[in-house]
Amino acid sequence: MATAPIKKTITFRVESELKKAFIKSAHSNNQTTAQVLRESMRRYVQATATGKPSPHMDMAAVMKHIAGKQADWDAFMEDLKAEDEKRGMVAKS
Repeated sequence: MATAPIKKTITFRVESELKKAFIKSAHSNNQTTAQVLRESMRRYVQATATGKPSPHMDMAAVMKHIAGKQADWDAFMEDLKAEDEKRGMVAKS
């Protein structure tokens, strides 16, 4: 019989306003904060292990590219959702 992987908790401090904005952003995309953090961790590990950063890892470049361009932002979010779907990470609404 297969056993479930052991899960651990990570605790860290973050500014109150950032926490509130993060929760709001995650929920507006029908995701929990835990889902977003886990996926961010997976992408970071993959990018650093392969030495090939995901195009989504360079957040400064992403933000510069999409600044003031709602269509680009929507396309960026759709791309992230498509990646999540491939991994079976789609949030239930």
